[in-house]
Amino acid sequence: NPLVLQRNTLLELEYNLMLFRLGRNRSSSKIQDKHIQDIESTEGNLKLFTDMTELAVKMKETLLKGEVKAFADLLHESWLLKQSMNSSVTNKQIEDCYNTARGLGALGGKLLGAGGSGYLLIYASPLYQKRIKEALYEKGASQETFKFSQNGLEVWTTIK
Repeated sequence: NPLVLQRNTLLELEYNLMLFRLGRNRSSSKIQDKHIQDIESTEGNLKLFTDMTELAVKMKETLLKGEVKAFADLLHESWLLKQSMNSSVTNKQIEDCYNTARGLGALGGKLLGAGGSGYLLIYASPLYQKRIKEALYEKGASQETFKFSQNGLEVWTTIK
């Protein structure tokens, strides 16, 4: 269900979120299959899945209240939880990019999609964004421009 956020909340998110393309390909179906097997294999993993669901609800509530910094903190918590649920969602490049961004001032972030590569979403104050962008570029990640849309996913590109 789409979240109906206050305009200020939406603008603050756009201002503080950075999206990086990591530039590698991976088989998301293999990662998802392993994740499903891991969840079903032990009771502890099922608990982690329940924790992730509860965390998503908290994240939604913080956004609806306009508590964007609290959302950033929960974003970091969700990334840590996702890693503990399935170690194949991350790799050396992802860890290096994420930890570098955090070391340079990012409050939180997460890998979008199944894992292994794709896009890394980082929440950081604009005060730290230039240094984060430069450091992640050196690690092979390129920043992508994005804006939220009420129309669902919209993609537009130019021919280079």
